[in-house]
Amino acid sequence: MVGEITMICMDNSKWMTEEITWFVNQIRAIELYCERKLKAHPDNLVGIFRMGELDLGFQLYPTKNFQLVKCVLKRFIPSSTRQNLDLLLSLELCTECWFDHKHLDKRIVVFAGGPCKFPSKQLKASVKVLKEGEDTSVVIDVVDFFPVLDDSKADSLKKLVKHMNEQNIFGVDWRKLDTQRGAVLATELKNNANKIAKWTAQAILASADMMKLGYVTRVHPRDHFNHVILAVVGYKAQGVCWPD
Repeated sequence: MVGEITMICMDNSKWMTEEITWFVNQIRAIELYCERKLKAHPDNLVGIFRMGELDLGFQLYPTKNFQLVKCVLKRFIPSSTRQNLDLLLSLELCTECWFDHKHLDKRIVVFAGGPCKFPSKQLKASVKVLKEGEDTSVVIDVVDFFPVLDDSKADSLKKLVKHMNEQNIFGVDWRKLDTQRGAVLATELKNNANKIAKWTAQAILASADMMKLGYVTRVHPRDHFNHVILAVVGYKAQGVCWPD
């Protein structure tokens, strides 16, 4: 089992001072989460990031030292300036601490108290930044704990979780296997041309008329070993059309 680096994005906005119990409860929840996370695996790391739009930055770089985590949280106070959360920029900046820990899985836990909303284009751009590179196993958890009058906050957070944890923006939407199998095959011919060419050649050399391709996906985005079969489709070995 691989260790995990977890960045906790906490709310340090003015909204937390309007009802101090919300801020205190947030601190307690983060402390408990960090304690459990560090005990779960010897290689686990936790860090803390401030999300207030006027005070973005690392409160604590990833560490294994729980006593240091407690000390930092004990001294932490919310901002005295009324400000919203700059959630997307916070998520992008969190990745700066990952370059020295490429062997670990990545997780971001967002404690969203104050208002936060963002346009869809900005969301897609930020998700692309988070998922670019060889390691795209970034998982986001959201804790929405402060009441906001409008629904824009909840909708924005739901879209964020959906794009990060469900949508594979660099691969194929596997739901198309039911309705557009030709499009899925065309994408795989483009992305895995060498492998499919090898399999096709082997089928022809073996005088096999049919070749079957199996489509699989991970059971969980961070699980590199366990997969589930989505579909098995048969093709004529000499009938596979290659893109130019």
